[in-house]
Amino acid sequence: MKKAALIAVLVVAMVFGVVGYAAAGSWSITSSGGPGNKTIDNSTNLVTINAKVNPKISMQIDTPNGSGTTLLVDFGTIDPGVQATASSAVTLTVNSNRPYTCTWTNGGANLADLALVHSLTNGSLTSTLGQTQLYDTYKITPDYSLDAAGGPYVATVKYTLAQQ
Repeated sequence: MKKAALIAVLVVAMVFGVVGYAAAGSWSITSSGGPGNKTIDNSTNLVTINAKVNPKISMQIDTPNGSGTTLLVDFGTIDPGVQATASSAVTLTVNSNRPYTCTWTNGGANLADLALVHSLTNGSLTSTLGQTQLYDTYKITPDYSLDAAGGPYVATVKYTLAQQ
């Protein structure tokens, strides 16, 4: 039984192999006669290469105070009612083979108390394809209602990329 199944599989493979070979493109050229070396090429029937590329997008986020996979922008100790600017920007490195839109959403328990502002504008940014680096510098203005002994106070940012 096993031998018959193996033979059947081999026969099917050979049939499809021959059919596949017969369906493949084939062209030949020959040069002969006369003295000297011959040169031939396929300039009258060039090989065409076709490929379709899948959509692909990736994002890497680097923060000034993060470590490993922990993303952190630490303002340290700052005065209430005074706008403070982060020591350096959050860097988003985006690779996309289609134009994309980058949006961000602020969140966290203390978002309203910190009055977070981005250097990226309008909550959305449209970019072209290729590799792009986006720099987002955060500014916060802590409210006077925040207890100095109660911190640290936390806000979060979520970045979303969507290919168009």
